[in-house]
Amino acid sequence: MSLFPLLLLAITLISAVLILGNWRWQHKTKARLLRFDLKPKAVRNGHESIPHCVNRYLESVMPQEAHFESVILTHRGFFNMAEKGQNWKAFRSQQWVAPNAYQFLWDGRIQILPGLTVQVHDGLIGELGILQAQLAGWIPLAYQNDRATLAQGELLRFLAESVWYPWMLKPENGVSWQAIGENKAEASICLGSNRVSLVFEFGDDGKVLSVFCHDRPRLVAGKPQPTPWFGRFWDYREFNGFCLPHAGEVAWVIDGQEHPYWRGTLETVEYAQSAERQVGFGVKKASSIHHAFGHDHEAHHPS
Repeated sequence: MSLFPLLLLAITLISAVLILGNWRWQHKTKARLLRFDLKPKAVRNGHESIPHCVNRYLESVMPQEAHFESVILTHRGFFNMAEKGQNWKAFRSQQWVAPNAYQFLWDGRIQILPGLTVQVHDGLIGELGILQAQLAGWIPLAYQNDRATLAQGELLRFLAESVWYPWMLKPENGVSWQAIGENKAEASICLGSNRVSLVFEFGDDGKVLSVFCHDRPRLVAGKPQPTPWFGRFWDYREFNGFCLPHAGEVAWVIDGQEHPYWRGTLETVEYAQSAERQVGFGVKKASSIHHAFGHDHEAHHPS
């Protein structure tokens, strides 16, 4: 008996499972986007002063009156799957952000094998953090929800990534600033019972070089442990009238050693005045990253 019919049947079944898994994940993405709490969270009047280095940065990267209610970002790069050491895998991602409302959802696809991905949701919806990972949209790998420390960590991520929506850093959007020398300043924001602070470091050209905090919660054996955490940004380019970092790296500092886990490049940015309209539009685009692996990858594989 020829093995070809059996092989063809196996390929067909595997393809059907992968396609259905992707559909299930898209449905989950849509449901979470529609749960965004789009009410603006700012509570300040905008008349607070900000450090000179922050004002210089804002003037150098964005039009003076720029302000949008929503953002869609796409990235590509490599994600380190190892808790210690290095096990870098290629990823593509799409991310929806409502900056005024302190809401975001990152939808990442990490390629484990050709045609096989780990799908990840990481975000802040309402006042809750969310982290979920599934293999091929079927097999659960990680799930966290409703944990206060998770929301704190996601709020720190949201603040750090404001380099891609810099108007959010103005005091009228709920950010408090405190100068730390000439080229550093600490930004603080609140969401519900969580208040987080992040130190921004600016270069000689006025752009953000890095962000840092001493105590982002990191799960160790199932328990949150405050851990130093930072992000670096470089290669600023123009995107839709904004000067944004094209490349970046994010890392923990564990036992005094840097442990990078995300290295990527910004591919596209879309801004919109209506968060409701952009979220709805974004849902329709959620499947676009599923087929994106293997095309014009600009990021270099980490050494």
